[in-house]
Amino acid sequence: MTELEILDRIQRRVLWLSAWMVHSANARPSVDGLKVGGHQASSASVVSLLTALYFQALRPDDVVAVKAHASPAFYAIHYLRGRLAAADLEQLRVFGGLQAYPSRRKNPEIVDLSTGSMGLGAVAATFGGLAARYLGDHGGAAAPGRFVVMVGDAELDEGNVAEMLGEEVVGRLGNVLWIVDVNRQSLDRVMAGTRPRQLAEMFRAAGWRVQELRWGRALQARFARPGGEGLRARLESLPATEYQRLLRLPAGGVRNWITVLFAYWLTMAMAGVFVFGLAVMLQGVAAAVLPRRHFVRVSPLLQLATFCVVVGGYFLQPIVVRPESILAA
Repeated sequence: MTELEILDRIQRRVLWLSAWMVHSANARPSVDGLKVGGHQASSASVVSLLTALYFQALRPDDVVAVKAHASPAFYAIHYLRGRLAAADLEQLRVFGGLQAYPSRRKNPEIVDLSTGSMGLGAVAATFGGLAARYLGDHGGAAAPGRFVVMVGDAELDEGNVAEMLGEEVVGRLGNVLWIVDVNRQSLDRVMAGTRPRQLAEMFRAAGWRVQELRWGRALQARFARPGGEGLRARLESLPATEYQRLLRLPAGGVRNWITVLFAYWLTMAMAGVFVFGLAVMLQGVAAAVLPRRHFVRVSPLLQLATFCVVVGGYFLQPIVVRPESILAA
């Protein structure tokens, strides 16, 4: 079994465990009936990154500030590493149990740096790297090797992140690595489609070296085929909301969606021609049989009806042709 296959098996267990933890936390009886949440999607989006980080890339002297909303996946990883017991996983978001956001004060055996409230952990880790660099340059004790920061794209909306990036010296640190999970989602909205590019340019403008990992190996192989550049351009131009909808389609769903969409618009075009022709014919009949004063009243109504049918069909398209409702063949 190759190293990649081993990591894939591990990440599948991490994903299952993190989802089970959130489900278990919300299935607990509560006095008021309220759920405790758990950021399941935000946690699931970094399972591969966290698995590669903790089971392959980290060095013994590295310090990690974990994405706060990824705490279920983070705890699942430490369970698989033998640093948490199974009973601990049942205590997610319980008073005295595993915290919603990783906390060094409450779980010091597994947490390097506290990462709540949002944005504070990432900035604290970055300035920790600056302090470690200063101590190393001035004869201090041996400092941690690297400060690894993992954040979500919505977390970068926090004002202290922008203030940190404004510090010129931070962009020249060689011992700080930021991993930004661009899952295009926030707790209250889907992120704007232009947001990923804005984030990259924001870091570049502050002097950071940015490497974007946008597409996996399977898509890169398809980009290399004939027509691949068109596919890449289309995916990069997709609005975030449409991109999220396509992600939920089963295998073959995109092909079926395109087929149904083409058939829908062809039908709408034919219906539009028919309705327009019918309106012209009715106007001709009305002009022949109605007095002029009545025809003047009827003609605008026929034109308005034609307009409403065509435009109404256009606006109904996102409702009628929903990608997630189209099953694979």
